[in-house]
Amino acid sequence: MTGDYREALELTTLDTLDDKKTPDTIPAQRETVINSVPIDTPVTMQSIIKNIKNIKNMGSENITNHQIKHIIAQAVRDGTIIKSSNILDGRRRLYRRTGVMG
Repeated sequence: MTGDYREALELTTLDTLDDKKTPDTIPAQRETVINSVPIDTPVTMQSIIKNIKNIKNMGSENITNHQIKHIIAQAVRDGTIIKSSNILDGRRRLYRRTGVMG
């Protein structure tokens, strides 16, 4: 391993293939992870990781750490998960406009 990003990416792709997971199962796992997060609470990475660990401990699905990273990244891109820094920025803007900290 030379530390090259592409080489690391190839290795993680091979790890995923070794788990005998087909791409068809990944969206279902993603839904499981996202649905496990309570909707009424602000979502931070810590709460997501805690929920994912709970899912892995249940043993209902065998999700690799590599797939978890992809699930979180995709959810952030979709807007399903709001990064904690974005929540704080939104609250600051709200406070500046209204004087109320949301």
